[in-house]
Parts: sequence; structure tokens; C-alpha cells
Amino acid sequence: MKMKKYWVFVLGVLLAFGLTGCASQKTAKTALSSKDAFTANQYGMATITGKTNPNYIIQADGTQKTTADSKGKFTFQYILVGSSKKKLTLSAIKSVTSKSTKKSKTIYVEPNAKTKQQAESSRAASESEKAVSKHDESALADNYTAFQTELTDTISGSDGTLKDIKVAAIKDNVPNSVTFILDDSIYTASKSDQDMVARSSYSAVKRLSNKYGYDMPIVYIKDESGDTIAKTNFMHTKMNLKD
Repeated sequence: MKMKKYWVFVLGVLLAFGLTGCASQKTAKTALSSKDAFTANQYGMATITGKTNPNYIIQADGTQKTTADSKGKFTFQYILVGSSKKKLTLSAIKSVTSKSTKKSKTIYVEPNAKTKQQAESSRAASESEKAVSKHDESALADNYTAFQTELTDTISGSDGTLKDIKVAAIKDNVPNSVTFILDDSIYTASKSDQDMVARSSYSAVKRLSNKYGYDMPIVYIKDESGDTIAKTNFMHTKMNLKD
């Protein structure tokens, strides 16, 4: 009878130790707590803090950031790029291979008020510049069209001598050269007649250039076959007849 009680006692002790051992080997449930939102300073840096299990790894969007201390507290710096709120997945995990211990939550990193204000001011300035640019482009196009139209109107008063006017432009609708195409008779005309036509053409271009705020373009006088009769000098201050 005593022997039976002895074995019952031994089995009870072994069972108790076994249960205690299993309990000690059971992994503690992962805890993770932090604020839902953090604000970056004027340089875009935010300090993320929270608490989890002691010595657990802390990740942000899957990237390891730090390890909790022996009391489970953690802190790390996050750099916010740009002026928009950033959504992050904050995770705590015992080890990178212990997926079952992972716990996550969503947090946000927001820019501070000064950064938001600067971004808004910059955005408003950019929109204003675009509006001014579009207005300027439209004005340049209108001026260029008017410049061409007024030059072309001179054909009607040329008694058929002036056949065509070609305006070549550089960027932003700014005339770079003006070519007057005249009747072939200009090629055989006297030098005085050629000079008169050249000076008259130059004066018309100069007047309209001043009117629309352009630098004086190069002026060519050519006959219908393309031979040059005259062109402006290097400084575009007068016409020179071809020798």
C-alpha cells in the first residue's frame, strides 16, 4: 500500500514538472502600442515611440528600425519626404524567422504646420507663375501674328513689286529674320532704286519691331529667284546692297 502511494506521488511530481515546463516554453503574446499619428519637425524628422515585448524587433513597412529595450520600450527616427502625410505599417516581432509572433498596426507621419504652409505657398507661387507664363505666351503669339499681318499689308501698297514676305522666328514667337521677295526687275534696277527699296523695307521692319518690343531682326531683300539684293549689316543698323 505504501509502495502504491509512493508511485502516485512520483507521477504527480513528474506531471507537475511537465506542465510547468510546457508553460515556461509557451511564447508570450505579442503586444504593440503607440500613438496613431506622429508629427515631423521642420526638417522632416519624426520620433516614433511605443511599447512592445522586451527585446522585440521593430519594423516600419517591413524594414527593421530598432529593437525594444528590456522593458519593451522603443524609439526611432523617421524622415518624412515631401509635404504629404505618410502611412506606415509598424510591426513588432520576436525575430525575423518567428512570423507567428508578429503584430502590426497602422500609424501616420504628418508634416508640421510650417512645412505645410511653405508647401502651400510654393504651390500657389508655382500656379501663379504658370498662369503668368501662359498669359505671356499668349501675348507673344498675338504680337507675332500682328507683326506678320502688318508686314504683309505692305504688299498691297507695293504696286506689285513686293511678291512675298517671309518671317523666320526663334523660340517664343520672336522674329529672327524678315525676307522681302521682290519682282525680278529689282535685280536689274539701278543702285539708287535698290537702295530706296532696301531702306524702305528696313524702316517698315524697324517700326514694327519697336512697336511690338522686338530686337531688330535680320532683313533680307531678294528677287524671285532667291538672289540676295541687300541685307542688314552685322549690328542690324542699316541695309547694305550686294556688290
